[in-house]
Amino acid sequence: MEALTYFTNKLHLHDTSFLFPSQHLYIRSFANVMDEVKLNHKTLIIEKIVINEVPTLLPEQQGKQKEYIQDKNEKFIFRPYLQIFKGNKAIYNYLADETPKEYKHNDKNITFEVGVEVTDDTLIRCRHFENNEDRVSVFRIMFHPSLAFDEIYRFNRKDVDFSPNIETTPGFEVDVYLRQTKNENTDTLSLEKARLDTIKVAEQFRKNRQADKKSGDKQA
Repeated sequence: MEALTYFTNKLHLHDTSFLFPSQHLYIRSFANVMDEVKLNHKTLIIEKIVINEVPTLLPEQQGKQKEYIQDKNEKFIFRPYLQIFKGNKAIYNYLADETPKEYKHNDKNITFEVGVEVTDDTLIRCRHFENNEDRVSVFRIMFHPSLAFDEIYRFNRKDVDFSPNIETTPGFEVDVYLRQTKNENTDTLSLEKARLDTIKVAEQFRKNRQADKKSGDKQA
């Protein structure tokens, strides 16, 4: 709750409902830093990403002309692809090397083999390939590798930013499989800077909190 208060004050927000699910997740992770949880100092590689179900795209999102993509059983065919961004720079695009595979609602898992190194704020975006002209954004997730402590970073439905007119079951999950890079010197400066920046913000928050407490004690 203190981490949420810190960020809403910084952003001058009075209504936290404007925050995206991914921002709430980030704040919860930041709260761990404030509680002096040690950060992950290792450079990580995203080995693969697994989506555990095929989402439903409602008619408004199934093409500009509302021409539904259907197979002979009149069921929606999902052609997902992933993009990964570091800041505003794309560091991975599934379409660069692969043609989107087709999935139906009875398919249980969608797996992307990635193999991309990440050292900073990372955004993963999933889109649906309708045709060469039309693409539909489905969802996005965000995380920082210094706040990833397990081999699998699991995003539950409540942690995912969905586009409008996207439906999933409550059990929707995205698993990001991570491993440490063997080359510990890779982009060490970038990782260390991100780690120190996070610690600096957390320490400043603690100082502000202590100052506010002292001020309150004097007024009392």
